[in-house]
Amino acid sequence: GMDIQETNNANIDEEYQHKQAHAALRTLLSLVSSDSSIAVPRHFFRLDPRRIAMRGHTPHSVTLNHARVVSLLSCKRDGEGRSESTTVGLAMDPSDVQFVLQNFPQLCLYDCGELESLVRFLIQPLPPAGSIPSVALVADRGMGGANVDWPSLSGKGYGAGLTIEQATKAIRMMPELLALYYEDSRKPSMVYMYHQMQASIPPKLIEDANIQLNLEGADLSDAYTFG
Repeated sequence: GMDIQETNNANIDEEYQHKQAHAALRTLLSLVSSDSSIAVPRHFFRLDPRRIAMRGHTPHSVTLNHARVVSLLSCKRDGEGRSESTTVGLAMDPSDVQFVLQNFPQLCLYDCGELESLVRFLIQPLPPAGSIPSVALVADRGMGGANVDWPSLSGKGYGAGLTIEQATKAIRMMPELLALYYEDSRKPSMVYMYHQMQASIPPKLIEDANIQLNLEGADLSDAYTFG
């Protein structure tokens, strides 16, 4: 009798999580959708309710995460809050925030503390030359990344050395740079990169970046990203 009761309870819990996950997905899509856009977001078909259920999301948790992510992406806009050294964030305007969340809604399903740590790493200064292998050194040589203790590097106050403006532009162009899971990290197509960046980056600069990076496995989209 006890085993049957436990099984029934488990089925009820699973059904409840399933309903909550689908409700959370509907909430997420309503939060990131735009009346002015008819395009399907690049990651739309990767928003699996099963993954949402595994992370225990509800409409309430997704709504809270969305608000926190919006703040993370925009809190440094127009110099706001830049004097507050403890505040971590980027400087996107509302239209850019909407673009990023439309194209990469998974951000609202992530642990916001981990996202903040990743953004902090992007804008923390590079370590002094010769002291610790840096992001720039690894990128320049195209090797050695596996030997760097990135969490330790970040814990010591070092990072990628980007300005807030550079980090903001990078995430605006390729939100996947904030992916916390491998299945979310697939880079957008070259058609997307070309349309997003053709007006702002001269072809010669892309060519130079492609030569300079010399990353293992680098392709043209990497050059667009780092250009």
